[in-house]
Amino acid sequence: MGEGLYDLLVSAQRGNKNSLYIVIDKFRPLTNKYVNQLNYYCAETDMMICLIELVQRQDWTRFDRSSEGAVVNYIAATLRNKKVDLYRKYVEKEHDTIHLDSELLTSHLCPAETSFELEWSNVLTDLSDRQKKIIVLTYAAGYSDSEIAQKVGVSRQAIHKARKHALEKIRKKICQNYEII
Repeated sequence: MGEGLYDLLVSAQRGNKNSLYIVIDKFRPLTNKYVNQLNYYCAETDMMICLIELVQRQDWTRFDRSSEGAVVNYIAATLRNKKVDLYRKYVEKEHDTIHLDSELLTSHLCPAETSFELEWSNVLTDLSDRQKKIIVLTYAAGYSDSEIAQKVGVSRQAIHKARKHALEKIRKKICQNYEII
C-alpha cells in the first residue's frame, strides 16, 4: 500500500479508481480550502473535476519519479490557478450583493446579533476603487496582504492600512444605515 504519489497518479491514469480516490483524498484539504474561498454552489464539483482531469491528461512520466515535491507543487499550482479562474468566472460577477454574517460583523465591522444581506453598491459607495479591490481580494478571494501588495505593486503595510480604513468606512456606513450606533 506504500505507493508514492507518482505511482498513484500513473495508476489512476490507467483507470485504477482506488488510486484516483487516494489522490483525491491527498489533495482534499487544499481543494476544501479553495472551495471555502470560492464559496459558490458547485465549487467543490468544479475543483474535483479539475483535479480528475489533471490526473487523466497530464504526462506524469515527464516528472522525476523520486521527486514527489515537484509533482505536489505542480498539482497545487494547477488547483490554485483553477481557483483564480473560477473566482473570475463566478464570484466576481456576484458582487452586486454581499452576505455578511455576524462573525464578520462582530470581528471587523460593528456589533450585530443577526446576519443580513447588504447591497454591495450601498455599503461600498464611500470606498475608493483601490479599497474596494482590497476588500474583495481579502474577503472574497482569500488573498493575504502580501499577495495583494504584489498584485497592486505597493507594500504590505499600505494594503493593511487601506483595508483598515475601508473597514472603518464600511462599519460606519452599516451602523448608519441600520441605526446600530
